[in-house]
Amino acid sequence: MGVDQKIARGIFRVDDGKANLAPPADKAVYRRMIGVQIDNEEWVGVCVPFEMPDPFDGISAKELRKVQDMVAGAEANETPYRADVRAKAWVGHAVAAVLGLDAADKAHKARISMVVKTWIGTDALRVETVESKRDGREVPCVFVGEWVKPEEMN
Repeated sequence: MGVDQKIARGIFRVDDGKANLAPPADKAVYRRMIGVQIDNEEWVGVCVPFEMPDPFDGISAKELRKVQDMVAGAEANETPYRADVRAKAWVGHAVAAVLGLDAADKAHKARISMVVKTWIGTDALRVETVESKRDGREVPCVFVGEWVKPEEMN
């Protein structure tokens, strides 16, 4: 989820033990254990609030539009990006190129996946099945959904 490995080891999510008896939480609650030295020089674990990084930090409508342009270009060349993260032509590679991220890096890949999933959920990008030229089977590909309007890019 884009958290440094050293920090991630001490992070945990707080959930209700009997979630079926209560309404679902609006947002996941995370905490982090840190070591604190007390007056007698012993170290104790302390639970502190932790906010997960926002995968959309630094991402605006301009970046989305650049990704949409790349997706549309791939479609025009009859080589649409794939929805599957394992595909060589995964749409996440376009997102990585626009955002200056490395799709091979685990933390970056997680962030890219969350961004792609959100854009698909908001119909900025759309998944449709297309027949593969290689083997004739149906594969999920990514196309532009609702285009970003010029006034949204300010």
